[in-house]
Amino acid sequence: MFKELDTNNDGYLDEKEMSEVFRERADRFMRMADRDRDARLSQTEFLEGADRVSKFLGRQMKEERKDLKAKKNEQKSKPAESSPPGKK
Repeated sequence: MFKELDTNNDGYLDEKEMSEVFRERADRFMRMADRDRDARLSQTEFLEGADRVSKFLGRQMKEERKDLKAKKNEQKSKPAESSPPGKK
């Protein structure tokens, strides 16, 4: 998720990146959570939307951790480079 937010790929999140992201995410959240399409969120709509987002992010984080673990295991299982034959 961090890499997606870091749009200029400098390894940091600056104010511009954060404000763009939150504006986009807030708009997306509003569209998703506003069940009766009245352009307002009731407390119930907000809480239900937040719950859906939380569950989604939990699944996404679990997948990211799984991918990182697989990469680590892959790196560990690579054989170390040996010296060329004939050299002792």
